Amino acid sequence: MPTRLATTLLIALLAGCGLLGAQNHDRQWSGGTGLTLPKGRFENGLFRPLRYGRSDRLEWATYRALNLVLPNLRFKLSHGNYRRWDVASRIGLSYPTLLLRILQRPGIGGFISPEADVGEIPHILAVRVELLGTRSLMPLIRFTAKGGLGVAFKSGKMDERTTIDLPLIYPGMVLFLRGYQINLGGTLHGEIGPRLALQAKADLVLTPSTDASFAFHHRGGLVWRLNERLRLRLGYILMYAEYPFGPQWHLLPTIGLEWAGKR
Repeated sequence: MPTRLATTLLIALLAGCGLLGAQNHDRQWSGGTGLTLPKGRFENGLFRPLRYGRSDRLEWATYRALNLVLPNLRFKLSHGNYRRWDVASRIGLSYPTLLLRILQRPGIGGFISPEADVGEIPHILAVRVELLGTRSLMPLIRFTAKGGLGVAFKSGKMDERTTIDLPLIYPGMVLFLRGYQINLGGTLHGEIGPRLALQAKADLVLTPSTDASFAFHHRGGLVWRLNERLRLRLGYILMYAEYPFGPQWHLLPTIGLEWAGKR
């Protein structure tokens, strides 16, 4: 039932967005697509990673503000254009142990059970490998499809109570418990004015080895390009996920400021 519902929502979102215009098929503001940044260009934003074009085919990205407690790095490599699809592979690495141990404490700021029998969070290296493809459906419509596999390498076992049962966070933490996870997604970007665009994104996260195995996220909103180097996002995120205590829906507003330049 959840899979059927998510598939219906995904089709409706993509079909609805397909009636809109979209951004020109270029490499500027190409986060989440099969395109890489031009050499020397960087993009950054509130709640978004710093991305940098190391060459015309390779870019790297990191959440700089998190690196002290959650070291992370992601690379994207362009494989060129195949039958009108711009194809790229992406690999992300993160070490969440430091942050999880900080959150495993009693009182304010403690989100993970600190009970003695839970034990210490083991060392974890999380790796996610994805394949992305982007295609212009019309002169002003761009669609991106992606699929990937996440794998967590651990130095020991994790207690089932070492989770944070919050929207967006819990589905990602299931990867640390179960060891692997599958993700699928699609994004449409459409222009509806000289400086205004609409973006709709849908993601499925599947963890087959657990009862709480399914999560669906839909992000939608407007992107207002203030100039060539600055843009503002206003939107929402709709979430459905299975938790140990049952499935739940959540709807949250989102806002973000992004900026770009050359180095």
